[in-house]
Amino acid sequence: LKQYTQALDKLHQALLLVEKDRQGSPITECEIRWLMHQCYLAVYDYDSALSALESISPKSRTARFYMALGNLYRQLGIERSAVTCYKEVLKSFPLALEAIEGLVLLGQINKEITSLITDSAGSRFDWQLD
Repeated sequence: LKQYTQALDKLHQALLLVEKDRQGSPITECEIRWLMHQCYLAVYDYDSALSALESISPKSRTARFYMALGNLYRQLGIERSAVTCYKEVLKSFPLALEAIEGLVLLGQINKEITSLITDSAGSRFDWQLD
């Protein structure tokens, strides 16, 4: 636990440096915030983990960020936001089983989600809908 607290202190310092000198930094703000999120998860501080991920601009978020956000939103009972994040993952990776599982757990597998998966994956999976 102490190691994660120390790591968070160092990551906060790194974040301040990166925000000052965006051009010269070998690590990006997104990477630092991702590491902060992981440290917060390790110490069971889910609200801070969520804040670390939410502070990343939507333009910079990858499927990995959306998946982590979806899982945190679901865990914290913020279902609508979780569904939105899982759908974002499926736009890039239509067969992402973890995102599909998250939607199932939220009772969201319906024709819209099924079509999102099959439209992105192509007609190879039409047989599953019959």
